[in-house]
Amino acid sequence: TNISALLGSDPDGVIGTADDVGAKITDGRIGAVLYKTSAGTSYALDAAGSAALVGVPGFTLSGSLAARVNTTGGAVNESITMPSGSPVSVVFAADDTAPVFKGTVTAEAAGFASLSGSFAASKSGSQLTVAASNITAFVGAGSTGVEVTDGELGLVVNTTSKKFALVTSGNFAVTGVAGLTVTGSGSLRINRLGESINQTISTPEGSVTVSFPTGVDVTRAEATLALQFSSFVSASGNFLIEKVDTTDLTTIRASATNLDAFLGVNFNAPGEFGVRIDDAGFAMVIEKPAVGSAAFAVSSLGGSLSISGLPSLDLDGPLAISINKLGHSIDVDIPTLDGTTIPIEFPTADPVQRLAGDVAFSIAGFTSLKGTYQFELDTATAGTTKVRVAGTNISALLGSDPDGVIGTADDVGAKITDGRIGAVLYKTSAGTSYALDAAGSAALVGVPGFTLSGSLAARVNTTGGAVNESITMPSG
Repeated sequence: TNISALLGSDPDGVIGTADDVGAKITDGRIGAVLYKTSAGTSYALDAAGSAALVGVPGFTLSGSLAARVNTTGGAVNESITMPSGSPVSVVFAADDTAPVFKGTVTAEAAGFASLSGSFAASKSGSQLTVAASNITAFVGAGSTGVEVTDGELGLVVNTTSKKFALVTSGNFAVTGVAGLTVTGSGSLRINRLGESINQTISTPEGSVTVSFPTGVDVTRAEATLALQFSSFVSASGNFLIEKVDTTDLTTIRASATNLDAFLGVNFNAPGEFGVRIDDAGFAMVIEKPAVGSAAFAVSSLGGSLSISGLPSLDLDGPLAISINKLGHSIDVDIPTLDGTTIPIEFPTADPVQRLAGDVAFSIAGFTSLKGTYQFELDTATAGTTKVRVAGTNISALLGSDPDGVIGTADDVGAKITDGRIGAVLYKTSAGTSYALDAAGSAALVGVPGFTLSGSLAARVNTTGGAVNESITMPSG
């Protein structure tokens, strides 16, 4: 009883001094059997007690842990009576020969993530290896942050340099942020070794590869995530996640360079209907103050546009997701996995939630309406999905436009400028359809000897019925 043990490095041979590096057990109990046979001497022991990882700056670990060592080269099955009178079993399988520390603990890694789960540790030379399964990890503050569940962990500690590298993989979710749902899978990655490493560690639930190609310090999470902004846009992509702590604020930053975003229904599923952005840049900031609720801001950049479910309509141009619920202005560049940055810029504290941009809204066999657009989703009516479209500064040409630029010398036909448009895209059990109404200043261009000017409207209704909708313009 009152056992202390260290799996690691202990140069002075005294457990509890400043030179200890490794997994330490204190206040423990032990059962051991010492053997002497004609082949020589050996032993088997099983110890358990309070646990801690010591001497590794940036990584703390505590909980309950057991040490198991079998040098006999075979199976062991013994029962030993403790001083208190209770029996202790020492049992090893024939192939159970590697020294192991194992148990259930909680840990804190580089001030970035907290972890808990079932751990096992083993030592070879100056390297201490920790494997874990059923890991739960958290990056954030309070109840707001990124949670990893059902994970596996691989940890490598150099007991000479007192440095470590860690990888945890599992299921990801964002918690504690109203209006935002995030799920997916990925990994937490931390390297403090100061050198490259590529090592696979076996856990009870599978293998974890601890791989860092350089010795540069790394502290981040990487994940494939699906995002849902309440009653607005859905999105998915491969994300880089980082955490920054200040005295009164925890900030989580996420970015992606291959984001797919969607305003509509049945995203990436049969019956998809709505407006898509593919392969866009994306950045998000989640802020959790010491007192108060979490809030977030989002911006997207670039990507290719399309309309799903209505083959006669198409979009082209830069359409961006913009959301600011922080309650203050923000101007920050968020780093991405490929080394670029995505800006989040809102010059005022005004709340913003829009999918908007300067795009061309094309109608097959009719015309292309170019201008500044905003899109809204309406699923309030059972069985009907509506995507509302509002636009200003619209220009359109009903005729011939070989270079695709309205206002150049090759234009021939009826031209609308300084226009506005309202459109509604419908999906019902009967199929898809749309209605639009565009109006503006009009002129007949490219026809020598004939001039025409005034006001002109473009109106198309493919619904087969009456339409009566109100749409909010970008100006309000």
